[in-house]
Amino acid sequence: MSPHDDSETQRLLHCVQSKFELVEQLFELTCQQMDCLESSEVEDLLTVLGQKQFLFDQIAEVREKLEPLLSVDPDQRYWRDPQERQQCRELVQRCKERMQEILRMEESSLGRLTERKQLISEQLNYMSSAQRVDSAYSQQQWIDSPGTLDLSSE
Repeated sequence: MSPHDDSETQRLLHCVQSKFELVEQLFELTCQQMDCLESSEVEDLLTVLGQKQFLFDQIAEVREKLEPLLSVDPDQRYWRDPQERQQCRELVQRCKERMQEILRMEESSLGRLTERKQLISEQLNYMSSAQRVDSAYSQQQWIDSPGTLDLSSE
């Protein structure tokens, strides 16, 4: 690819714009994911996670298209309009910042899931213990019950 090839530069800008739009969608879905975790909506959470996977796949496709375009030194790349160059830089920077926000949210989400898992585990252990106690008590009552008492005299 020639650094003076305007069509390649336009493809680069288009790919960067596409990636930014996908990252913005990913951010919105990550916000929805956080809401689902707070409200314990498991079905909605699974739907959001499926949508996020689709976006990850699309981002990977855009990244593949970007790789050969990034082989040109940015300072040597031809831009027909300096504003396009600035727009591309800003989009790349905003994309990085948004991805950092998403990663922070994902870490928080993971922490929240770990807390929920621990709480559910404790609740299940409590329920299991209560069930064992109830079962033992019920068996003890049956064993200790006098059954029938013959009060007839012969």
